[in-house]
Amino acid sequence: RSAAGDRRGPGLGDDPRRVAIHSQPWEMPDAPWTLHATFEAEPVPAPPRSLDVLALRARCPRPVPIPDAYATLAAAGLAYGPAFARMEALWQGDGEAIAEVRVPEGFETAGVAPVLLDAALHAVVAVASLDAGPRVPFAIASVVVHREVGRAVLVHVRRADAESRDAVVLDVTLADPDDGAILVAIRGLELRPALAPPRPDA
Repeated sequence: RSAAGDRRGPGLGDDPRRVAIHSQPWEMPDAPWTLHATFEAEPVPAPPRSLDVLALRARCPRPVPIPDAYATLAAAGLAYGPAFARMEALWQGDGEAIAEVRVPEGFETAGVAPVLLDAALHAVVAVASLDAGPRVPFAIASVVVHREVGRAVLVHVRRADAESRDAVVLDVTLADPDDGAILVAIRGLELRPALAPPRPDA
């Protein structure tokens, strides 16, 4: 507790590479801890080759109007206001898509800006059905940050597994929009339908 002392949850031993995220009701210090996520840090591999942007544009030739993309997300229960609706362009291919994402001045961009990473995932609207409602991140196989991300990225999203009603698995790559250099590689991002139906007033 910030005022009355620390409250520490269960640990994962002495290995600093392993991290767990737990929560506990603040007003119930004796309640059991709920485990939400675990991850393990590993040495960063050598930077991969840059994205072949020309080849990606050839494979993703169908433009998706941005108002239509966000209308589809909103209809599925994922409504974004102007501060978070940061996709500027979106093109669709077969099982993959590319998007241009930019955050305005005033947002923190050290490392990977959360608003930019969130907006990069909005491109899922072009590769996964949202007919059953919103899909939310459930698990990630790996995340590798090769370079610091600026205010603008080119996003490549592709399905890494056959889509089912229960889950879809994606690979997401954030690249420099000028030269295609890979900045962040997210592999095995599993999206599952949200358990609760979307509230129209949320």
